[in-house]
Amino acid sequence: MVTADFRTEFPEFTSSTDFPDAKIASCGLIAEQLVHESMWGDMRTRAVHLVTAHFLTLGSFGAAAVSQDTGLNDFDTTGYGRQFRSLARMFFAGATFV
Repeated sequence: MVTADFRTEFPEFTSSTDFPDAKIASCGLIAEQLVHESMWGDMRTRAVHLVTAHFLTLGSFGAAAVSQDTGLNDFDTTGYGRQFRSLARMFFAGATFV
């Protein structure tokens, strides 16, 4: 993942003080491992960015908040995670008839 491209797509993460390049790269690496290119094709970059933003948002609340069990699917805990899950549902729903 290209950190500069991520920051451009999600300007709320442009602060290098709050979100150092190394933290973005670390979350991006995990996201890249979870979002397989063979399944996502051209949408992979968007999916990786959403998962990265999700992880960064979880991390910004501190370790105590991250470790809490909310009883929800992990991706339900942030807006970025919900967007990713919604995109995955649409992308992998199969054939659509109009």
